[in-house]
Amino acid sequence: MEHGADWQLEATARIGARIAYFRERAKDPQGRRLTAQVLADMCTELGLTIGRPAIAKLEKGLRQTITVGELQIIARALKVSPADLMFPLGQEPTVEQLPGLHRDTWSAVLWWSGMAARPGRPAPAIEAGVVHLYQVFYQLLEDWTFAGEAHRRTILTGLHGIRGDLVDRGLIVPALPSE
Repeated sequence: MEHGADWQLEATARIGARIAYFRERAKDPQGRRLTAQVLADMCTELGLTIGRPAIAKLEKGLRQTITVGELQIIARALKVSPADLMFPLGQEPTVEQLPGLHRDTWSAVLWWSGMAARPGRPAPAIEAGVVHLYQVFYQLLEDWTFAGEAHRRTILTGLHGIRGDLVDRGLIVPALPSE
């Protein structure tokens, strides 16, 4: 079996273990321990049927794949982010992010979420990813709320620069608050 196929199986097994980890700590709507059946029912209520056997196989490492849709629905049902299921942040110092690419877990989470430079690509300050641009935009808006008058001009300059980058890329530009 090629290395990439091994990596995919290991990544799916890691996700399954993370599903089990979060499910065992979660409560059902009545405050009881969240069973695989209740998790399956919650997934169905969210719009995607994922049966109890599929969840059990994922948790036991017996299932070889998980779809992006399943990852998102299970994460929503467990009230965690998809990145929480992808990477063992706080439990493992490193993770195999891609076949043969071992990184510290936090860097892998940042990459997955779009908040860090991609391997082999320039840093976001030079070539920002779309998620990074929106992250900076909304962080600047939050900073504006708490900044004094002396810093608001600098923040406004940053907001206009990010908005220009968004326009240049043909992306939807969020509205600025009236103030």
